Amino acid sequence: MGGQALTLPTETAEIDSQVSVTHLTKAYAEAMENKQAELAEMITGRISEKVSPTGEINDRLLYYAFQPLDKQTEYLKQESGKNFDRAMEAFYRIFPYGMVAHFAANSAILETTSQDTDVLHIIDFDIGEGVQWPSLILALAQQQREIPQISSQGFYDAVLQPQHRTATTTVRLTAINWKSEEFGHVNSRRRFEGTKRQLQDYANSFGVILKVDEMEIQDVEREVRRSLKRGGKRCLAFNCMWGLPHMGRRRSKSRVMEFLRLAKEMSALSAYNKTGSNGDCAGWKMNSNDDSGGFSAFFDGYMDHYRAMLESMEWSFPIRLGEARLAMEYLFVAPYIHSSEWELSWSEMMSEGRELARGLGFQGMRIVGECLAEARELVREGESQYGLRIEGENQNEMVLEWRGTPLLKVSAWR
Repeated sequence: MGGQALTLPTETAEIDSQVSVTHLTKAYAEAMENKQAELAEMITGRISEKVSPTGEINDRLLYYAFQPLDKQTEYLKQESGKNFDRAMEAFYRIFPYGMVAHFAANSAILETTSQDTDVLHIIDFDIGEGVQWPSLILALAQQQREIPQISSQGFYDAVLQPQHRTATTTVRLTAINWKSEEFGHVNSRRRFEGTKRQLQDYANSFGVILKVDEMEIQDVEREVRRSLKRGGKRCLAFNCMWGLPHMGRRRSKSRVMEFLRLAKEMSALSAYNKTGSNGDCAGWKMNSNDDSGGFSAFFDGYMDHYRAMLESMEWSFPIRLGEARLAMEYLFVAPYIHSSEWELSWSEMMSEGRELARGLGFQGMRIVGECLAEARELVREGESQYGLRIEGENQNEMVLEWRGTPLLKVSAWR
């Protein structure tokens, strides 16, 4: 029988394709390092043709990294955003990134809040949907009124264990309003009012006095000084969560530095007990102590970081729910992986330096052993492939790892 023979794809052809993508990715990093923008753009187009959002982890990683920001992409983002709240709650419950960061930060805040504190005033860098604070509210209620561990009424499960205390502390939570950086799936003001209402209802159900307000950063110092005149024993906490996946956004590093500088200025007010916490996930690779590498080294580290995150998600999520996991990847991980994001991160790193709190003169606050032990239970260390370690000059940094690759870092300072 005549005619041209049919050629079917072979395993060798698939391997050749993977090798080709690997070479192209390396070539892209080299082009960026050599500031060959046109060549980098051409390689980006070639890579995007060879990868798929439904492939293996490396395929998805490169798809998220190099997909073009076209109308189809924007449409998918808008459609996914319609289910943002439910997807975010599921993401937060299933994966430990946000809970570990919030647990460590809340533990540091509670440790510096003495039994006779009248007002605990928390300045929050990015309150978002407010998911960090129900566990702290419940912990305070348990400490002050010996309330047993109970359901959090459909919000998020509290992870802090109760301790005994008798005094009643008023909590004031001040959210920073970054007017020049609007994020989120809904109007920022409407989102804040919804978050405020949920948190206050939650606090009221446990008899905790919670006051929630919002102000621009330039007004914070004036308000803090005014509150000092009211007297009483007060504790001031600065909380900076930056680029955690469930947040779906990463504010500019310049905002982080502005916030931390404010915290440093406020540390001079001796009338306060003070503490601070910084949780950094998406951008923490920028804080590497290795200053010798160029863009290629930075790019490899960035890819390793998000490859590990995708692997941990795949391990944690049942195979039968693969489509739901892909939706979560698209909403909460892909935005950080895209080339526009790492190019911004690289630019910020070059212009503003690698460190966040270090170098501003903060004193590290040691993370206590009990906190580490409870966090290890939270990630099921030993059963899972997550790990936790403590580092930093004063043992003030907790690092969550996946198979030895760091996923996030939380630091505590005073």
